[in-house]
Amino acid sequence: MRRLAVAAVLLAVVACKKADSTKPSGSPPGGTAPVATGDRGASGAIKGGGEGAGPAAPNGPDDQYQVEAVAVTGAPGAETVARVVVRPGKGFHMNKDYPTKLSLELPAGVTSAKPVLEPADAEAFDDNQLAFAVKLTPTSAGDYSIPGTLKFAVCTESTCNPKKHAIALALKAQ
Repeated sequence: MRRLAVAAVLLAVVACKKADSTKPSGSPPGGTAPVATGDRGASGAIKGGGEGAGPAAPNGPDDQYQVEAVAVTGAPGAETVARVVVRPGKGFHMNKDYPTKLSLELPAGVTSAKPVLEPADAEAFDDNQLAFAVKLTPTSAGDYSIPGTLKFAVCTESTCNPKKHAIALALKAQ
């Protein structure tokens, strides 16, 4: 088992070099958007947010990736499907070897057959995007916010940048 863990660490190191820690890559200061955290670009997608780096520099958001989380509406007791999509910024690609994971914190009134999604659960996972279909079932009418954490990495030819991005899926049950 120990050999497997060492092999996994070596694979991650070979697949990607650690990002320059002097570059800002955190979420900007301020409130939380209704669907996900970070700054909205012109397309309405969420930009930014880096792992452990703190707030972004005041001159702009992190352009290494964009996260889009679409709000969903459904009937109580019926399964709905929310989508979370990550697209790397210009000059970056998704790292398919990184231990990618979407972990949801389900509030009272919402269930999911799979609150933790990994690469095998992705609708799409290639150099250009990571897409998860998140199946949610509201147990009663109401507006719900489902917080979660998305872990992934984006890379260039010479660096790899692990990311930890907070999201909040919006679910309206009526």
